Amino acid sequence: MTIVVANTWHDSNKGDAAILEGVLKELRNGCKYAGQIVVIPSIHPSSSLALGMLRHSAKTEALAVFPPSVPAFPRHKLDWIWQIPRAFLKLIEPRLLPSRPDESAIEQAGGVILTGGLYLAFPHRSSFRLPFRLFAYLYPTLYGKRLGKPVILFGHSLGPFENGLSRVLMKLALQGTVLIARESKSAELAKRLAGDKVHILVAPDPAFGIRPHVSPLVQDFLQTKGLSEGSFIAFVPRGLRGYGWSADEERAYVANLAFVAKSQLKRGRRVVFVAHTQGPTLAEDDRIIVKEIQALLGEKGVDWFGLEEDPSPAELAYFYSKASVVVTTRFHGAVLSLLSGTPTIVIPYFGTKAQGVFEDLGLQDFILDIRDPQFATKLEALLEETYQKYTLVKERFRQAAETSSAVLRKVVLDEICPSLGG
Repeated sequence: MTIVVANTWHDSNKGDAAILEGVLKELRNGCKYAGQIVVIPSIHPSSSLALGMLRHSAKTEALAVFPPSVPAFPRHKLDWIWQIPRAFLKLIEPRLLPSRPDESAIEQAGGVILTGGLYLAFPHRSSFRLPFRLFAYLYPTLYGKRLGKPVILFGHSLGPFENGLSRVLMKLALQGTVLIARESKSAELAKRLAGDKVHILVAPDPAFGIRPHVSPLVQDFLQTKGLSEGSFIAFVPRGLRGYGWSADEERAYVANLAFVAKSQLKRGRRVVFVAHTQGPTLAEDDRIIVKEIQALLGEKGVDWFGLEEDPSPAELAYFYSKASVVVTTRFHGAVLSLLSGTPTIVIPYFGTKAQGVFEDLGLQDFILDIRDPQFATKLEALLEETYQKYTLVKERFRQAAETSSAVLRKVVLDEICPSLGG
C-alpha cells in the first residue's frame, strides 16, 4: 500500500519541514507503516524555488516525489490558465484525461494526507478574487475524495476566509474528510463551514512528533561561543511585511526586540538571535531581519545562529532545549522549544495558530501582542517573572510538552492509523 503525503512546502522553512518530519515519524512509529510514501510538493520540482526542497527529509526517509498537477507555486502563474481547467475535468470524470504521476499515485494509494501549516488561511477580502492558490493546495484532497480514498487534513490552521469563493471551496474540501486542527479556533471555523459533514479533532502540531537531535552542529556552536546550557535567551524574530505589516510597524518591532536584548545583556544574560527559517521566498527568510537587528545591536554578548548554519528541525529543537528562555515570533520556534519544556514567550504575527495553541495548553499568559504600546515593557516584565519563578514555569512547560506529545500520539493511533487501514 502507498500513502500520499501532499502539500509539502520546503525545508528552508523549518516549520514546514518540522511538520513533514512529524507526520513521517508518526506514520512510521505510531502506525508502524512500512510501505511507500509518495510526496506531492506545493512547488513544481523543476522550479528554481524548489532547490533544496526536501534536503532534510531526504536524509532520513526514502521518499518518492511526484510533481503536482496544480502546483500552488507554479513555474509561471499563467500555467494555472490550463492546469486548473484540466484539474476540474479530472474531478468531473477521472477517466476523461490521462492521469499525471501524482494523480496515479492518489489512484493507487490507501489514503491521502494533506499536511498542515498555515496554507489554508486566505484573508482576501475581495469577493471577486479567484482562490487559485487555495484550489491548488486542495486539489489532492478533492481528487482523493472523488476517488473515494480516505483523506486526512493533518495539522492545519484555517482561515480567515473572508472571500466568498474561498469559503465555498473550503466547505467542499472539508466534507467527507477527517480534519485534525492544530487548535480550537480552527476547529470552530471548520465546524461553521462544513457542520457535521467533516470529522473534526483538535491535536497538537505534527512537529510534536519529532525529538530533539543531539547535534554536533549545535554543540560546536555553543562551545565556540562559550554558551553553557541555560545561560542564554534565544530570540526568534521574523520579517513582518510579507504578512501585511507596514515598514514602520516592522521597524518598531525590531527596535523593541533590540531594546529588550540590551536590557537583558545589562542583567548579565547572554542573547542569541536565531534565523529560524531561511526561505525559500524572501518574505520567509529570517536572515534578512536578523541581519537588520545585528546592524542595530552589534553588541558584545549577542550571538547569531542560522546566518551560516543550516540546522534541521530536530537540530533547532536541540538548540532551543539549551536556552533558558525562548522569545519567538516564529510559531515553530515555540513548538520546537516546547518539545523540551523550555519556557517560551510567543509573539503572534498572523492568524490564530500561536494564540490557539498556547490557550489550549493553558499558557495564554505567555502571549504578547506586537501592537501593544507597552510591548517592550511587558516583554521585559514577563522575562523577569519567568526567571523569578523559573522552576515552576519550567514545570508548566514540561507538562505542556508531555501532554502535547501524548495527545498527538493518541489521535494518530485512534484516528489516522485506522483511517489508513493500519
